[in-house]
Amino acid sequence: MGTKMRRDAAAMLFWALRWHERRWITWQSLSDLLWGEFARKPEDAAGSIRELMIYVNNRYGDKWTIDDNGRGYRISPRPHLETARPQPTSLAMKRSSSGPARNEVVARRRRTVPENPSI
Repeated sequence: MGTKMRRDAAAMLFWALRWHERRWITWQSLSDLLWGEFARKPEDAAGSIRELMIYVNNRYGDKWTIDDNGRGYRISPRPHLETARPQPTSLAMKRSSSGPARNEVVARRRRTVPENPSI
């Protein structure tokens, strides 16, 4: 007895977009990929693709940007924000992390944090 292979439409769309990375691919091409071998395509193939793209974006959106221009889709790697990480201050770099200098830095941080009156 043969085993049934389960189709993961979101994964199929993701890998089709990855194959054409940074280039536009039409929803008609994606529709042929998903439903080309079946006798009946959905009545609204573009709407069905758009709904499936929500799942693709939820699953892979943290690392990939998916653009929709109404006629097709494009995937691009999401840029990493390594440079947005806060840099250590010169005070923390010059002095050791223990003793009076550390207490001074901690006290300065406490002053900059607004107090929450509900606590």
